[in-house]
Amino acid sequence: MLRKILLGFFILFLIIVALSVYMYRSTKEFLSTPYKSEKSEILVRIKKGMSDKDVSDLIYDRGLVSSQKRFYYFLRFLHKNKGLEVKAGEYLLSPDMTPWQIAEKMIKRDVVKYKVTIPEGLRFEEVAQILQRENIAQYDEFISLCRDRVFLSSLGIEGETCEGYLLPDTYLFEKNLTTKEIFKQINDEFRKRISAGYVEKAKEMGLTLYQVLIIASMIEKEAKLDEERPVISSVIHNRLRKGIGLYIDATVIYGLIRDKGGFSGNLTRKDLETPGRYNTYIIKGLPPTPICNPGIKSINAVLMPAKTNYLYYVSKNDGSHHFCDTLECHNKAVNKYQVEYFRKNKK
Repeated sequence: MLRKILLGFFILFLIIVALSVYMYRSTKEFLSTPYKSEKSEILVRIKKGMSDKDVSDLIYDRGLVSSQKRFYYFLRFLHKNKGLEVKAGEYLLSPDMTPWQIAEKMIKRDVVKYKVTIPEGLRFEEVAQILQRENIAQYDEFISLCRDRVFLSSLGIEGETCEGYLLPDTYLFEKNLTTKEIFKQINDEFRKRISAGYVEKAKEMGLTLYQVLIIASMIEKEAKLDEERPVISSVIHNRLRKGIGLYIDATVIYGLIRDKGGFSGNLTRKDLETPGRYNTYIIKGLPPTPICNPGIKSINAVLMPAKTNYLYYVSKNDGSHHFCDTLECHNKAVNKYQVEYFRKNKK
């Protein structure tokens, strides 16, 4: 009788071992075998708060795994026993990925990122328009943050708005982030690129970082050629040093946009003679804020200006400028490149 009982237990043990081996091999095969050989990409959105079952249902319904139950039990095992869980976000998945690769991608949060380029020289409203057009951030929310002094101060941003701190670059943004998270990502890139060395160099020149951004924004608007950025920088530095007005049209235009909500495209004598915070034909020194968001090349030009005695420059109408160190030279250049040029082109 005892032998029969022991034999029964032995047979049961063998069955359990056999089932365990089968389940192990079957699970291993499931996790390491793609459902299909198709290489098509499927965009899957995992929302915040989705359970392991919700995720497994979605992955199965999208035709990415052969078994909803096995994938669910796998996710639950990882969650309960390993402390690993699927993160919210957008994922590009494919039927030719194994269930393990799919889970790993969502656990590591290898999400889809969208490339967005912010060009040099835009105002913060224009940056907000790009972010909304690309479905990255809401325009009104972004503008609100750009004017929120409490929020800006928490990020170490000086000035009345965020103007000057939205570093032009090509960014990789995730969808479904908050507007505040998007703003912080842009600010993080600014802090990474504008290192302590910039602050120290500015200090050596008697400038604050904010003043560097103001000057850089004017260079950004004035320079069309990279090689002219340091030269235009030298003109601005020389005029500031001598206490001469900057006489920069771009600052006046910015003031018109800020005070009147727009610019007609025609800068008049009346505009140049009307007092305003940004009218550098009247005020001495720098305007109160940057007039756009300058790129790294313009920021570098502020800190590394060319060594010149130039005090003036005038557009040659081909993207370049003629530079002068005397008013007599400048008047001749204005007559040649402006008065005579436009007189000829009117005919």
